[in-house]
Amino acid sequence: MLQDSYPKLFADVPDLSIYTNDIQFVHSGIPEGCLHGLAAYRRLFETLRLTRRTTVAEADLAHTVHVVDEATVRVRWHARLWLRGPLPNLVGGRGGGAEPLAIDGV
Repeated sequence: MLQDSYPKLFADVPDLSIYTNDIQFVHSGIPEGCLHGLAAYRRLFETLRLTRRTTVAEADLAHTVHVVDEATVRVRWHARLWLRGPLPNLVGGRGGGAEPLAIDGV
């Protein structure tokens, strides 16, 4: 399921059936940036898709799935986002060769 869902995170609703209701999403750079519960996790993906539709011209996402043990699977991912703007070559559009915004996660 993870192999199928991750490449489409910016476009489709992922299958959240493998997650428990007490899932936590922790943002490593912000101590209070922790989401608790399946509903909050679902909203996170809705926000990603909204951001993709409204402020991102192009995006790509690469990922690897690591089975840690019987109960733990870790997904490492890397997204590149080319932002929309009136001057795409200055704010991240591919046309002018500007660098994309890079986001990594585990």
